[in-house]
Amino acid sequence: ASSTAMLLRHAGVPCRYVTGFLVAETQSYGGYRLARSRDAHAWVEAYVEGEGWRIVDTTPEEGRPNYRESSY
Repeated sequence: ASSTAMLLRHAGVPCRYVTGFLVAETQSYGGYRLARSRDAHAWVEAYVEGEGWRIVDTTPEEGRPNYRESSY
């Protein structure tokens, strides 16, 4: 994500580095979404004139947090 932000900024595209979680796990009791430290992720949001902020995630699929079934 940091490399993507640097390249976009170098090209003159306004952007911001964002961190959060890609949560795919749902607890069977109550249907709550579970965010664990292993779900942490970073991506970039680029500003597109007339459209606003757009997500730019250049992380390959195999590098993103994976879905894991809850043991609860």
